[in-house]
Order: sequence, then structure tokens, then C-alpha cells
Amino acid sequence: MRLGKRYGEERLEAACKRALFMKIYSYKSVESILKNNLDGAEFPSEIHSTPVAHENIRGNAYYK
Repeated sequence: MRLGKRYGEERLEAACKRALFMKIYSYKSVESILKNNLDGAEFPSEIHSTPVAHENIRGNAYYK
């Protein structure tokens, strides 16, 4: 509630959405998002990870 008074309700709501998306749930994290103005920045709707290719990684086919 204190962050809402300091930064505004809209910014706090956006910061909370970003925190939930990133799976960070602490007060300090939400406060950091607001301090660094990350609440207004766009973020991807999905996190894409690139597969890792290395000779020591067996992959899914090995375990079937």
C-alpha cells in the first residue's frame, strides 16, 4: 500500500504484473521494478529458451 502512495496505483499494478510474470514475489523486487522504471517497459508474452547442443547432453530421445 505504501508503494501505491509513493508511485501511484497504476504503476504499482504494472510492477506487480511484471513481478508475477517473472515469478518474483518479494516486496523488494516490486520496489526495485518501480525504482528502475521497469513497470512501463514491455515484456515478452512467452519466455523462449533455446535448446543447448553439446556432446555430453543426451536429450529426450535417449530416455525413451
